[in-house]
Amino acid sequence: MDKPASNKPGKAELLLGLFVVWQLSFILLANFWGIVLRGPPEIVYEFSDDRGVEESFAGNAALSRLLAPTSRWEELTGQWQGWSLFAPNIATRATFPLVEIHWDEKMKPVRLRSIFEPDDLFHYSHPPGSSSRLFNYEWRLCIAALAWNELASPEEASIMRRQMELIIRMQWKVIRAYLRWRLHGFQREHPDLPPPQQVVLVVRQYQTPPPGKYPWSWPEPVDLPIARWQPKIHLTSSGLPIEMYDPLRKEFVQLRQKE
Repeated sequence: MDKPASNKPGKAELLLGLFVVWQLSFILLANFWGIVLRGPPEIVYEFSDDRGVEESFAGNAALSRLLAPTSRWEELTGQWQGWSLFAPNIATRATFPLVEIHWDEKMKPVRLRSIFEPDDLFHYSHPPGSSSRLFNYEWRLCIAALAWNELASPEEASIMRRQMELIIRMQWKVIRAYLRWRLHGFQREHPDLPPPQQVVLVVRQYQTPPPGKYPWSWPEPVDLPIARWQPKIHLTSSGLPIEMYDPLRKEFVQLRQKE
């Protein structure tokens, strides 16, 4: 007589079970980190150049080290646990980066628009493709502009200015890399032109029309300078390699490196 089949799980079943348990634990722990422990806000975690900012932001270093594997699993598998669904702060402006290349006063500046800024504002959809990574890179560069509002009170404007400085301090490396990339591309197409004196990152902002407005129309875009890179000038060693545009003083200022 044949022996009855064993109910003991095999190696494949055990591995599958362990994976299911880990995945369920990961979802609970990752959301526990973001909700209960009040992990770093999105503006810090998502837009910082420092990959270690998530572990260092929370006050409890021991818990940060304990939950660090969930962050690595998020990055490895693309399962970032961000469930805010963009609420409650919904952006009311569409933003696109623009690069201005300046020489001396005798030469007119050149403005390099983003390939994603539509010529026709009523036909602006883009099919998914290989440019999606560039789209997300450029969108990331525009976050500083969303922190500013020309109509803010003096007290609010001061807070917004500090928010812009925080973002630029976190993003100065990617800003400089983007300005270099756009400049080098322009120079390859125009090798006869001299090196520029400054390259400026500008954010073009299209205000979304209010609901119920008819006929639908977009106002003219508002350009806000964000940062300036001067390839020919070596800034002081105590300052960042790019300068921030101060919307209160209406000029570029150098940011000191934090010690």
